[in-house]
Amino acid sequence: MMKTSETASATAVCTRSGGWWAVEVPEIPGLFTQARHLDQVEDMVRDAAGMLDVQVGAVTVKPRLDESSRLVATPSPHCEGKD
Repeated sequence: MMKTSETASATAVCTRSGGWWAVEVPEIPGLFTQARHLDQVEDMVRDAAGMLDVQVGAVTVKPRLDESSRLVATPSPHCEGKD
């Protein structure tokens, strides 16, 4: 586990689960959260990291979409891989 004085970069891996995005941050063990919209993920990650006494630097939002979702999804300005 990281010390509070360290700043972690975070990759928020987001998987659609019903009406929510389930979020996992592999770089920070035990950090799981959820959000209704992808533009809320960064704040949710920072909040969850704070509960684990981890300070988060840059957050990269990385949605994982199944094929049917790819056809209707519009990238958020916060998402990796936007055009």
